[in-house]
Amino acid sequence: DELVAQIQATHPNLSGTSGGLSASSGTYTWRLDDKLDVVAKRFNTTRHDIFAANPGLADRYAHKDYLKQGEVINLP
Repeated sequence: DELVAQIQATHPNLSGTSGGLSASSGTYTWRLDDKLDVVAKRFNTTRHDIFAANPGLADRYAHKDYLKQGEVINLP
């Protein structure tokens, strides 16, 4: 799976099975049409925890300045 390969390339502590992915920390490269809540769920985390791991991101979202393809975020 291309997504799993992309995440593994940037996430050395990734563990997951066909049932889903979980992350303890690492980074994620934003893809076209990603949604924050969907990405958070994929990594068993929350929007709030992603905001906490990425200073300034909550302010960006408050001003509707959403993540764009290719941006890298920290995973909690």
